[in-house]
Amino acid sequence: MELSKRQRILDEIYNTEVSYLNFLKICQTVYFEDMVSHVPLIIPLEKTNEMFKYLDTIITISQELIRLFDESKKSNCFESEIGNIFIQMQSYLKGYNLYVANNAYALNIADRLYKKEKYAKYLETLRQSIQGPDTMKLDLNSFLIMPVQRVPRYRLLLQDLLKNTPDGTLGKSALATALEQIKVLGISINESIADEERRRKLLEIQSRLPKSLQPKFVCPGREFVMETNVVLTWEEKLTKLTLIFVTDMLIFAETVNIRIDVKHVMIIGRIKRQTGERTEFELSTKEDGNIKLVFLNEKDGQLFHDKITELIPVQVKKLAEKKSAEDECPCCRKSLNRLASYSSPGFIVCAKCNKKVCNTCATTKIALVAGGAPRKVCDACILEQFTKQQETNKKLKQKKEPLLLNSQKKDINEFQQNLITSSCTSSQVFTSPMLCSTGHNIYSTPMMTSTPYYIPLTYSTRQIPQTFTTSQLIPQTVNCSNQTQRSQIEILKNLNVPQRRPQTKLNKKNLN
Repeated sequence: MELSKRQRILDEIYNTEVSYLNFLKICQTVYFEDMVSHVPLIIPLEKTNEMFKYLDTIITISQELIRLFDESKKSNCFESEIGNIFIQMQSYLKGYNLYVANNAYALNIADRLYKKEKYAKYLETLRQSIQGPDTMKLDLNSFLIMPVQRVPRYRLLLQDLLKNTPDGTLGKSALATALEQIKVLGISINESIADEERRRKLLEIQSRLPKSLQPKFVCPGREFVMETNVVLTWEEKLTKLTLIFVTDMLIFAETVNIRIDVKHVMIIGRIKRQTGERTEFELSTKEDGNIKLVFLNEKDGQLFHDKITELIPVQVKKLAEKKSAEDECPCCRKSLNRLASYSSPGFIVCAKCNKKVCNTCATTKIALVAGGAPRKVCDACILEQFTKQQETNKKLKQKKEPLLLNSQKKDINEFQQNLITSSCTSSQVFTSPMLCSTGHNIYSTPMMTSTPYYIPLTYSTRQIPQTFTTSQLIPQTVNCSNQTQRSQIEILKNLNVPQRRPQTKLNKKNLN
């Protein structure tokens, strides 16, 4: 009887995992892929990505789990290895933390989409396009909630399986270990959900604050605790305000059209005394005196009492550590309070970094501005400036190669290649003259000579053009091959040799 029931539980673990994976793939192919690939996009891409965030991770985890199930079934050891499989997958199952933490935000987006007729019709069309029986045609919210329900389902199935496994059965100890790990995973998932909700609540409060306070509100170590309405009695005035409780301070404000108008802020680390229980509490600080709080319901009062009692010693310690760090010299780590005397505070404020340093660590004076008066600067700033100066000097001493334009580098490389590939000798290349024909005038130039001008061979009364193009170059009859002549022409074309007007002035008397 027990063995048959145990076998049914094993079959349920396998079959439900296969069905679960099929639903995840339907959600990905029907909803996600159509939303992303639809032209034009009906649902904004940012909302789509937020709704289906980490879905591919969950699909990969389920595929790997089924693969291990199939391998154990082929080896006929599924019953004894089920516990070891879950132990092996424990590190992968932690991926559910990410999905579940984001699930509340994803469902919120989906709910808002269904409230708009345009999006609701589109999502209904996608639901009807699912092939299969009506039981598979689920709406988007039903698909998104499935991974959240899967880990508790693992726990229930393994718990029933362990209960129906006789003592001495192979793999029972591994099954018990797997069950404990699944329980720990469930606890961590719940914590992830709570952390994500607090983080999003903190961002929401930041958006409601005045713009001047928004950049400084969200910071490392600050978490949201609660937000509720209280009756505040302070300086014999009774007012109803909104209490925003974060881990390091209490914010009392008025809410007008969701916007937060901050009236007072109390630092938890400065609270000297806290008394009261249930709904009435009294807080005392050196700056604010006594403040009396009255909560409208007992549940909020109990939560406030538990959290404030826990946070006061922690925040007092953090505030003291921060203050002691500020009272230490950053250069020598000596206490500035001990160095203080009746006639001297014992410290100097560095003119560059504006930090408090002891007198012995700020003896150097430098001018921070050109032409300015010398001011005392701490040793740390002097060392930093000296290091920067040394690096600058090293860079100046390094030899730099002459800068060449890309076009110049290209021409030089092509010229060198042509010299190498040319069949003629260097003497032929550098001594072969070229002729330039311009109508009635013929000019000759030796290649690669120092003079950039052309020497006239014959003269004419016609005006000599100022420039010539390389296409006008005609090779002179010389004792070299045609290949050599062609290579010379190509070299001149590649180098773009400028053709200028010759310096020799024509004299009409000499022509006659």
